[in-house]
Amino acid sequence: MVNLAEPEPFRVGVLASGGGTNLQAILDRCASGEIPAQVAVVVGNNSRSRALERARCAGVATVHLSAYTHPDPALLDRAIAGVLCEHRVDLVVLAGFMKKLGPTTLAKYANRMMA
Repeated sequence: MVNLAEPEPFRVGVLASGGGTNLQAILDRCASGEIPAQVAVVVGNNSRSRALERARCAGVATVHLSAYTHPDPALLDRAIAGVLCEHRVDLVVLAGFMKKLGPTTLAKYANRMMA
């Protein structure tokens, strides 16, 4: 028997630091169908950023991860990679993310990351 069910949408993880205007454009295009994907999670390194607020308003999962939550850079790197994996992210978009990513996240999402 042939499975005619709709395929699961492409899952995007967005990393953002500030106002979230790029994130909002992505959310809007996903909602309109212009981008055949869904934003699965937004990770922000600033707990009070407008980007995290925009994501919450859109019903998207948000996570604050920073040097405040993880003072050890290696643990922060693993935490970011872990959140992206937990949300089954296919592609990572750096939408105004103002911090360097660590080797764990970069290796896990090699060739699946765009800025």
